[in-house]
Amino acid sequence: MKGTAKTKRPTAKTAEIDPRFAPVANAFAHRPRVTCGKMMSAHGLRVNNKIFAMFPRGEFVVKLPKTQVDELVKAARVAASIPVMED
Repeated sequence: MKGTAKTKRPTAKTAEIDPRFAPVANAFAHRPRVTCGKMMSAHGLRVNNKIFAMFPRGEFVVKLPKTQVDELVKAARVAASIPVMED
């Protein structure tokens, strides 16, 4: 969706972004390839037109490599969600 009205630079000022997700959007605001917009009824971030973070239904969701997810789950730091998708 590069160049469309729905794709915006990440910023907490973008309307409708959950205030809990705003700091994440702001952290990526300086990255030229990162865009922010609605994704599956939630705001999220994309890089190279691929979703890597979103905040649906009040849960922070990020796309991580499977090996990193396995390490975090093993350390009881996060709960893995199904499905695990790999590129």
